[in-house]
Amino acid sequence: MKKRAFIYMCILLLGCVICCLIIFDGNKSLNNIQTTQNDRIDEVSNSSGWTLFSDKYFQVIDICFGNPLLKRILVQSDFDEIHESLVDKKSRAMTKEEIEAIKNDPNAHMVDNVTEDGYYLKDNWVQIEQNMVEAKSIERFMYGSGMSIMPFETFKATYEEYNRVKTMKFQKFYNGNTIVIPKDTYSGLSRFTMTPDCKKFFIECRDSLWQINSKTNQLEKISDSTYNGKTYEELDKEAYESNPYNNCYWNENIHTSPDSKKLAYISNKNDVNKFEIFIFDIETKQEIKISEDKYAENIIIGWLNKNQLLYERYFDNGEKEIVVYNLNGERVKIGQRETDECSMVHEIHEIKDNMISYTNSSDNKTINIIEFDGESRLRAKRKETLDGSIRWRYGKKFNLNNTYFACMYRTNEEDFTTHIAILDLNSNDIIKINELPKEVDKSAFIIEFSWIDDNKLLINIEEKIDGKEKISTWIYTLNEKNFNMK
Repeated sequence: MKKRAFIYMCILLLGCVICCLIIFDGNKSLNNIQTTQNDRIDEVSNSSGWTLFSDKYFQVIDICFGNPLLKRILVQSDFDEIHESLVDKKSRAMTKEEIEAIKNDPNAHMVDNVTEDGYYLKDNWVQIEQNMVEAKSIERFMYGSGMSIMPFETFKATYEEYNRVKTMKFQKFYNGNTIVIPKDTYSGLSRFTMTPDCKKFFIECRDSLWQINSKTNQLEKISDSTYNGKTYEELDKEAYESNPYNNCYWNENIHTSPDSKKLAYISNKNDVNKFEIFIFDIETKQEIKISEDKYAENIIIGWLNKNQLLYERYFDNGEKEIVVYNLNGERVKIGQRETDECSMVHEIHEIKDNMISYTNSSDNKTINIIEFDGESRLRAKRKETLDGSIRWRYGKKFNLNNTYFACMYRTNEEDFTTHIAILDLNSNDIIKINELPKEVDKSAFIIEFSWIDDNKLLINIEEKIDGKEKISTWIYTLNEKNFNMK
């Protein structure tokens, strides 16, 4: 019996939000993988499947202890409001003539406490601006149909980078467990790593790696200060002398293992002209280099499972290949890419629990989902050609239990109209979210999304209202009880 999908409206009552996350031999190309599309259910959504979550812009940082951890993204209207609060309305504004005279004087310049229209800013405008940005950007936990600002404390911790002492602010949340997030969710999160169990937290620097001790509110350096007897400063000098645009990087592009026990990252500290892959044991603080070929550059794709890491090798002759590294030291080549420098044939976008999603660069309308068997073989899970080009954006594409995969696509390259395709990985069914909520303006389009549980998407929609950008956050729910089981 076919499995028929209908999308029913899921009505979530939003409470008051306060200020407010493919079988083949291992040496064959991924191009040889084929999958047959049988009869399937092709459903198109309607606007009734939506529920407004917030009129603000929220992104999913991660799923912590079963609940999405969200961060607020500020938009232009937020900065306009902040700017308005900084202006000292009591002071006399400079006239247009005075402003023009300063601009035309080569020996004069506008001071940083004067706006473009001549108003002076308040004496403590820097602190006011920082406080308002922080207040608007506080992370929230999502519970059911609403969200909550959990009890938290703010603390400062010091660390060293390039032999200089620096300070970073953090927020420590309590929801039965302790979660630590950088206070600055813009630049801070780009250096921050959290293990999947949401219990270990790290800050990466170009010359070191630090772990946040959530009990003492301190940053503790966990990386060695030397490699093969050389300090970071010595290696950084070697890198510069080799190429003035080069630097030494101690631990970049960190990927945490699914069991939260290991970190994988790239570094050029062994050879300043080439990035290699290292694995760091969080418990023992031991580091090993897993990439061996001196003629290859190595880039991490991600962890397939707790024991196997997927990475790419780029050779000096232009060839590229995909390799699985087992923690027992075994390496398995599972795919060979074409050597044409102008064509990146396979673009891997997301991996999770042995599942791999990729596209072919010559056909950006087809999404392929394959499954690694843990040894050397791949099995076709799903292949789908959409009626538009795929767009990759921020957010989780596999749902939590790997039963669905979602991606954005655009049918018309001349406008911003975007849709979401949801692929059922246990059948050939597909759900297309082609209609937006009836409440939004005709200018609205989807900018990104992320799964927040097994059957809900958190979706961001942008509109232009009176010439101004507005981004709201919506929930789209798949009601699994309405799927007819085979």
